Amino acid sequence: MVTTTENPFFSIIVPVYQVAPWLRAALRSLLHQTFTSWECIAVDDESRDASSEILAAFCRADHRIRMISQPHAGVSCARNRALARARGKYICFMDGDDCFYPWALQAFYDVIQQTNADLVRSRFPAYRPYLQKRNPKDTAFTHYTEKKEVLTWGWQTFCAGGYAWTFAVRRSTLDTLRFPEQIALKEDVIFALNLLSKCRTAVQMDEIVYWYRRRKGSAVRHVTTPSSALMRIESYERLATQQLDLYPEDVSATHPLTRLLMEEFEECALSLDSALLPEVIHRLRGSGILALECVPWCKRQMIHLAERGLLWPIVMRARWRHAVWRFLQLLHSWVRWLLDHTVIRNRLTYGEERVTITDQLHL
Repeated sequence: MVTTTENPFFSIIVPVYQVAPWLRAALRSLLHQTFTSWECIAVDDESRDASSEILAAFCRADHRIRMISQPHAGVSCARNRALARARGKYICFMDGDDCFYPWALQAFYDVIQQTNADLVRSRFPAYRPYLQKRNPKDTAFTHYTEKKEVLTWGWQTFCAGGYAWTFAVRRSTLDTLRFPEQIALKEDVIFALNLLSKCRTAVQMDEIVYWYRRRKGSAVRHVTTPSSALMRIESYERLATQQLDLYPEDVSATHPLTRLLMEEFEECALSLDSALLPEVIHRLRGSGILALECVPWCKRQMIHLAERGLLWPIVMRARWRHAVWRFLQLLHSWVRWLLDHTVIRNRLTYGEERVTITDQLHL
């Protein structure tokens, strides 16, 4: 059933750039939503593959999908253009190479109807196989009704993973807030942290509504540049200042920020940009982050080594961490293959047919 309405409940914003192999599955996941009052605004960021042709075909097939084309300007600019055209009461985000589960919008809607929250965040999906069905045990949620509760929860949550596709937000709450177009990575983290100051109430759902496709070339897997890191550090400093202005007695509220700042420092050190690294260290010291008890001793020693020009211990530590992380990824993939192989073998033995995401999305 297609809902014909000029005022949809959800506006789903999809930035599109070079995602033709996965775009059909993404858009079909919207067509399969059990909740039908939505519009999709897909912004083609001057893709050089068949993405624009795929979008045009879906627009002709379903009037709820609208397409905007722009010269290549990045994901933030694409999302901002779509925000200016959105008509829905709530805004959701989806990447062009991922999928919403069929129950996603219904899950958001049910929680919104119960709480009337400004912001509703789903559980972070991690990296898992496609879920075949909804788990009725995951419908619980936590409702934050006090401003300080919202900020404390939000800082802990979004500093660890502030991806735009994890939440639905009331369009009137956004007001003039937009994504920072000058920042190329983690722009949605900065957007989410700025959004918290505008939210009166928020909800954390237990349910997973989004399937993140882990692939080569994905934006979240790109290594940042030192200049971008410096711009993000400036944004984090402004956010910390705003938080401390609101609650000067609660210094611990900015503790999650240390993780983000230290990540930027490590990335700058790994780039071996000797000209920029002193500026990053100066900003870390000036922000008072290093004085906080939540910064581990080993992190402080890394700063001291970098100040003396001894970057090789930092590089070796980061390479070791990367090697361990890569080993764990391979182990996880092997276990998944083994489990899938066992399931397939058992189902073939009993004459059952295995249902896959390809079957569900008719690819």
